[in-house]
Amino acid sequence: MFGLEKKVKNKKGFTLIELILVLAVLAIIMAIAVPKFIGVQENAERDADRNSINLIAKAAELAYIQDPNGDLKGKESSVSANELVELGYLDSIKLNDTEKFGASDGSALTVTYSEDKGVKITTSSRTEVYPDFKLEYD
Repeated sequence: MFGLEKKVKNKKGFTLIELILVLAVLAIIMAIAVPKFIGVQENAERDADRNSINLIAKAAELAYIQDPNGDLKGKESSVSANELVELGYLDSIKLNDTEKFGASDGSALTVTYSEDKGVKITTSSRTEVYPDFKLEYD
Protein backbone atom coordinates (compact mmCIF):
# COMPACT_ATOMS: atom_id res chain seq x y z
CA MET A 1 0.00 0.00 0.00
CA PHE A 2 2.75 2.41 0.82
CA GLY A 3 4.30 1.83 -2.58
CA LEU A 4 1.08 2.82 -4.36
CA GLU A 5 0.74 5.99 -2.28
CA LYS A 6 4.31 6.95 -3.11
CA LYS A 7 3.69 6.40 -6.84
CA VAL A 8 0.65 8.69 -6.84
CA LYS A 9 2.56 11.49 -5.08
CA ASN A 10 5.48 11.32 -7.51
CA LYS A 11 3.25 11.41 -10.62
CA LYS A 12 4.24 14.39 -12.73
CA GLY A 13 1.87 16.31 -15.02
CA PHE A 14 -0.06 19.51 -15.51
CA THR A 15 -2.94 20.57 -13.32
CA LEU A 16 -6.26 21.64 -14.76
CA ILE A 17 -5.54 25.28 -13.81
CA GLU A 18 -2.25 25.24 -15.72
CA LEU A 19 -3.94 23.86 -18.83
CA ILE A 20 -6.71 26.47 -18.64
CA LEU A 21 -4.13 29.26 -18.31
CA VAL A 22 -2.24 28.02 -21.39
CA LEU A 23 -5.47 27.90 -23.38
CA ALA A 24 -6.38 31.42 -22.23
CA VAL A 25 -2.99 32.77 -23.33
CA LEU A 26 -3.35 31.05 -26.72
CA ALA A 27 -6.85 32.51 -27.13
CA ILE A 28 -5.53 36.03 -26.44
CA ILE A 29 -2.73 35.58 -28.97
CA MET A 30 -5.22 34.36 -31.59
CA ALA A 31 -7.57 37.27 -30.86
CA ILE A 32 -4.73 39.67 -31.67
CA ALA A 33 -3.10 37.81 -34.56
CA VAL A 34 -6.10 36.77 -36.69
CA PRO A 35 -7.49 40.29 -37.36
CA LYS A 36 -4.01 41.56 -38.18
CA PHE A 37 -3.47 38.68 -40.60
CA ILE A 38 -6.80 39.38 -42.30
CA GLY A 39 -5.85 43.07 -42.64
CA VAL A 40 -2.50 42.16 -44.19
CA GLN A 41 -4.24 39.83 -46.64
CA GLU A 42 -6.75 42.52 -47.69
CA ASN A 43 -3.95 45.05 -48.18
CA ALA A 44 -2.03 42.55 -50.30
CA GLU A 45 -5.08 41.94 -52.52
CA ARG A 46 -5.65 45.69 -52.93
CA ASP A 47 -1.99 46.24 -53.82
CA ALA A 48 -2.12 43.35 -56.28
CA ASP A 49 -5.17 44.93 -57.97
CA ARG A 50 -3.39 48.29 -58.11
CA ASN A 51 -0.35 46.65 -59.73
CA SER A 52 -2.56 44.78 -62.21
CA ILE A 53 -4.18 48.08 -63.24
CA ASN A 54 -0.73 49.64 -63.70
CA LEU A 55 0.34 46.67 -65.81
CA ILE A 56 -2.77 46.99 -67.99
CA ALA A 57 -1.98 50.69 -68.51
CA LYS A 58 1.61 49.92 -69.54
CA ALA A 59 0.38 47.23 -71.94
CA ALA A 60 -2.01 49.77 -73.50
CA GLU A 61 0.83 52.25 -73.99
CA LEU A 62 2.92 49.53 -75.61
CA ALA A 63 0.03 48.56 -77.89
CA TYR A 64 -0.34 52.18 -78.95
CA ILE A 65 3.39 52.60 -79.60
CA GLN A 66 3.66 49.33 -81.51
CA ASP A 67 0.47 49.89 -83.53
CA PRO A 68 1.48 48.18 -86.79
CA ASN A 69 -1.07 49.91 -89.04
CA GLY A 70 -0.86 53.34 -87.46
CA ASP A 71 -4.62 53.25 -86.91
CA LEU A 72 -4.33 54.66 -83.40
CA LYS A 73 -1.98 57.57 -84.06
CA GLY A 74 -3.41 61.03 -83.53
CA LYS A 75 -6.76 59.94 -82.16
CA GLU A 76 -8.30 58.64 -78.97
CA SER A 77 -8.85 54.90 -79.00
CA SER A 78 -10.48 52.49 -76.57
CA VAL A 79 -10.13 48.76 -76.04
CA SER A 80 -11.23 46.38 -73.35
CA ALA A 81 -8.52 45.02 -71.12
CA ASN A 82 -9.24 41.52 -72.47
CA GLU A 83 -8.37 42.72 -75.99
CA LEU A 84 -4.85 43.42 -74.74
CA VAL A 85 -4.67 39.77 -73.70
CA GLU A 86 -5.97 38.63 -77.09
CA LEU A 87 -3.41 40.82 -78.87
CA GLY A 88 -0.60 39.31 -76.79
CA TYR A 89 0.34 42.36 -74.73
CA LEU A 90 -0.70 40.61 -71.49
CA ASP A 91 -0.69 36.92 -70.57
CA SER A 92 -3.79 37.16 -68.41
CA ILE A 93 -5.63 39.47 -66.05
CA LYS A 94 -6.56 38.55 -62.49
CA LEU A 95 -8.34 41.07 -60.29
CA ASN A 96 -9.28 40.17 -56.71
CA ASP A 97 -12.09 42.64 -56.04
CA THR A 98 -14.80 41.66 -58.52
CA GLU A 99 -17.34 43.90 -56.77
CA LYS A 100 -15.33 47.03 -57.47
CA PHE A 101 -14.00 46.06 -60.92
CA GLY A 102 -17.06 44.26 -62.28
CA ALA A 103 -15.20 41.05 -63.21
CA SER A 104 -12.06 39.22 -62.17
CA ASP A 105 -10.67 38.88 -65.68
CA GLY A 106 -10.63 42.52 -66.78
CA SER A 107 -13.59 42.21 -69.16
CA ALA A 108 -15.35 45.11 -67.39
CA LEU A 109 -12.38 47.47 -67.82
CA THR A 110 -12.13 49.94 -70.70
CA VAL A 111 -8.70 51.26 -71.60
CA THR A 112 -8.63 54.59 -73.43
CA TYR A 113 -5.46 56.08 -74.89
CA SER A 114 -4.91 59.52 -76.34
CA GLU A 115 -1.64 61.27 -77.11
CA ASP A 116 -2.42 64.33 -75.04
CA LYS A 117 -4.02 62.62 -71.99
CA GLY A 118 -2.24 59.25 -72.00
CA VAL A 119 -3.92 56.14 -70.63
CA LYS A 120 -7.20 56.18 -68.74
CA ILE A 121 -8.82 53.01 -67.39
CA THR A 122 -12.47 52.96 -66.32
CA THR A 123 -14.72 50.25 -64.92
CA SER A 124 -18.10 49.30 -66.38
CA SER A 125 -19.69 51.68 -63.87
CA ARG A 126 -17.58 54.53 -65.35
CA THR A 127 -15.33 54.81 -62.29
CA GLU A 128 -11.86 55.90 -63.30
CA VAL A 129 -9.20 53.62 -61.81
CA TYR A 130 -6.14 54.83 -63.70
CA PRO A 131 -4.06 57.05 -63.60
CA ASP A 132 -5.36 57.60 -60.05
CA PHE A 133 -6.50 54.49 -58.25
CA LYS A 134 -9.72 56.06 -56.99
CA LEU A 135 -11.63 53.08 -55.64
CA GLU A 136 -12.47 53.44 -51.97
CA TYR A 137 -11.64 50.63 -49.59
CA ASP A 138 -13.05 50.31 -46.10
